Formats: sequence, C-alpha cells, structure tokens
Amino acid sequence: MREEREKVQKDIQGTDTSSLVQGMSETDVIQALVLQFLQHDGYVETARAFAEDMKVQKEALSLDPGLKVDGVNIRDDEDANNRQRIRRAILEGDIDRALKYTNAYYPHVLQDNEHVYFRLRCRRFIELVRKAAQLNMLNETKNSNGHGSNAAPQSMDIDLNGSDTSAWEADGGENTAELAELERSMLEYGQKLQEEYANDPRKEVSKALNEIWALVAYQNPLKEPQVSHLLDRRGRVAVAEELNSAILLSLGKSSRAALEKLYAQTSVLLEDLRQDGGEGAFVSVDDAWDGIPRSTHHL
Repeated sequence: MREEREKVQKDIQGTDTSSLVQGMSETDVIQALVLQFLQHDGYVETARAFAEDMKVQKEALSLDPGLKVDGVNIRDDEDANNRQRIRRAILEGDIDRALKYTNAYYPHVLQDNEHVYFRLRCRRFIELVRKAAQLNMLNETKNSNGHGSNAAPQSMDIDLNGSDTSAWEADGGENTAELAELERSMLEYGQKLQEEYANDPRKEVSKALNEIWALVAYQNPLKEPQVSHLLDRRGRVAVAEELNSAILLSLGKSSRAALEKLYAQTSVLLEDLRQDGGEGAFVSVDDAWDGIPRSTHHL
C-alpha cells in the first residue's frame, strides 16, 4: 500500500501543468490564486505587499539585471476597504463596531440575512462573557498572589478588546464596579436574546442560544473544558467569514474566492474517486499542506 501511495504521489508530481492557464507557469497560477483570495476577502494591504513581493522575486530570478518586471496593480477598492474594517472589528471582538460599519456601508445585508445577524448577536454575548471572565481571572490572580505579582496566568488568553488592563493589574482588581456593570449588561443582553427568539421554531437557533446561555452557569467559563471552546477567538473568524460572504452576495459577487472553490472541488473529486477504492484512496488535500516546507525560524 505504501508503494502504491508513493507511485500515485510521484505521478501527481510529474503531471504537466503548463496548460492549466495559457501563458502562466504553475508558480504564476498559484500566486494569482493567493492574490485573488486576499483581494476577495478584503485584505487590501496584505494583497499589495504580496504583489510587491512577487515583483521583487521575479526581478531577482531574471537573468537580465536591467529587466523591469511589471508589478500587479492593486486598486484601492473602497468596498474591499469597508469589508476589511468590518472583518477587523469582528476579529478584535468588537461586534458593536462591526454592526455599526455593516449598517452604514451595507444597510440591507443584515435585514436580508437574518441568520447572519443572529450569529453576530450571539457572538456579541459571547464577547461580553469572555471579557467578564478575563477580568475575573485578572482579579483572582492578583488576589491569590497577595498583591505580589501582576502577572496573569501564562495559559490565559488575554484579550480585552483594547481595554486598559494595567489599571486592573495595578489595583489588584479591587475596583469591581466596572466588572459588576459588565456582568449586568451581559445578563440583560442574554435575556433579551432569549426573549426575542423564544418562539423561533428553528432547532439551530434554540441550540445556539442554549449553548451560549450555558456559559453563565460557570463562575469562570474560560476554565471549563465543556464550554471554553465557545469563547475561543477562532469563533470570530467563522462569523467574519459568514458576514463577508453575505456582503459579497449582496454586491452580486461570488461568496467564495477561486482558491476556496478549487479546494472544495478537489475535495469532492477525491471523495468521488475513493468510492471504488481506486487511486483516489491514496490522495488527500492535506497532502498539499504536508508538502510545504516548514520554517526553521521561530519568532
């Protein structure tokens, strides 16, 4: 079986890719896919930096030192910039800011995509719980250290959405008024969500509400394996992607970049090839990641 797998991998590596896109090498195609993905998802500055790096690499590889390589012009796309602002707000945990930007730039998107709006509101509640839990941990750490150290636990994922944690560390978290107000707002917002969707027949809605409401049952949900995954910052990415897709569809654009489509289509194709136990059983999309050289440098 190992020999068969190696044979299939060798055949893949030896496949001629010159006809994939006329006039483009395999490297050019890959770079174009990555660049389009960055532009599609609103990473304007990253796309611009990547395009400049492509230009520098081509100039360095040229045998003619005087050859001028044309770079890729990344337009200052207002729409992409707006989507980037919205994405950044969500990834920073500032859902209120994301909602404000969305309603300002794309006023009909949330109205036309109620499920996305619901997901954003659930995430807002999660961020309130997360912030309260983090402030509690800072307070507990200071008290347990007898005011001898301001250091938070190494395993703690500090992220207070731009809040000044130094004040909390300086006074040992004794100023509980802010925390009490935060917890009050959190409970009020959670109860409001529960009331608004109490009669919603969708199972996914009731399931989501039950999951996030369970967070308040724990003194510190960040320490509870049963629910701590709900507070993971990676959850912000999923919400940001969902909103970005809804915005793109509202603009008449594809909700997925070409690279995402290629990944999905390849996965489906390989799954189909595996049905009969053929050569597809020896290939997976993950093989592509395994073939990427790992960096030996540590930041």
